[in-house]
Amino acid sequence: MTEFLESGRPEEKLFLTVDFDGDFLELRFLAEDFKDKVHAVKLGQGFLLDQMAHGLQRKLHSRGTVTYLDAKYHEDPDQMDYVVRKSFELGYRYVSVAPSAGSAALVAAGLAQTKSRVVGALSSGDADLSSIEIRNMRSANNDLDEGNKLDIVMCNVSGITRVKELGDFTVIATGIRMPGDDICDQPAVATPAEALERGADFLAVGRAVTGHKNRVEALDRILENIATVR
Repeated sequence: MTEFLESGRPEEKLFLTVDFDGDFLELRFLAEDFKDKVHAVKLGQGFLLDQMAHGLQRKLHSRGTVTYLDAKYHEDPDQMDYVVRKSFELGYRYVSVAPSAGSAALVAAGLAQTKSRVVGALSSGDADLSSIEIRNMRSANNDLDEGNKLDIVMCNVSGITRVKELGDFTVIATGIRMPGDDICDQPAVATPAEALERGADFLAVGRAVTGHKNRVEALDRILENIATVR
């Protein structure tokens, strides 16, 4: 996990999430606004449908920005191998898959890993389903060598503790909000500090930054909140 990111300084714990059409169009300007405050960007499924997607991805890559394609691939084993490898060939350093695809598909995803890594994106708001998905990942890991194991999980803040109890996973937490922020479609929310105190290793932060008129100020609030955790 830390071949591309180090969970040290506040900005190194953060994936800026870009999920909406308007945000995709402004992605170049967001990168300029945030400069060295954003080291990694998580791009939603809709990014693949944007006609400028590959150009924007190459631009981010040229700036040294880590890109995470949150595709949540749910495929049969052969197709899973193809889409994961293709994503890595395009320069994405992380790509998410749906653990509900089953153990065989997860093994295929794990075997497709190089230095780039696969993230298991858990279903939000369903603890029982998330537990099944974690079991699928653990089952797949039994058939994978150490270097190919699936050891990164993305989940809502409500699932952090459970994921940590079920395995030695690096956790990327979603549902990050500051007090007064719109919850939107998140099943549960927490401040950056609260998520880290529950055991999150990294934070995927989207509307808590991009939903604000003054995005730089919103990002600074997030980073200041992260810095309170020792």
